This record gives sequence, C-alpha cells and structure tokens, in this order.
Amino acid sequence: MAALREARRILKTGGLVFAVGISRFASTLDGLVQGYLDDPEFALDCSTGFS
Repeated sequence: MAALREARRILKTGGLVFAVGISRFASTLDGLVQGYLDDPEFALDCSTGFS
C-alpha cells in the first residue's frame, strides 16, 4: 500500500498507475493447475507455508 501511496503522490494529473498484486496462495493455486501437488516436496511446502 505504501508503494501505491507514493505512486499517487508523484503521479502527474491525469496520469495512470499500473499495479499488480500476488496472492500468498499463488504458488498453491499454480500447483493445483499444473498438477504439482503430486510432488510430495511441493505439497509439503504448500502445507507448511514454505518454512
């Protein structure tokens, strides 16, 4: 959020800001789509939060 506030602060009038966010679940969702959850190491990382 701090980055968006800074972008707004320095943006010229009428300017555009392009922003992207990555969910904390992105890796797990990708694993579901790609079939990586069959890999025991990947499944363990997802269940333990990559610790």
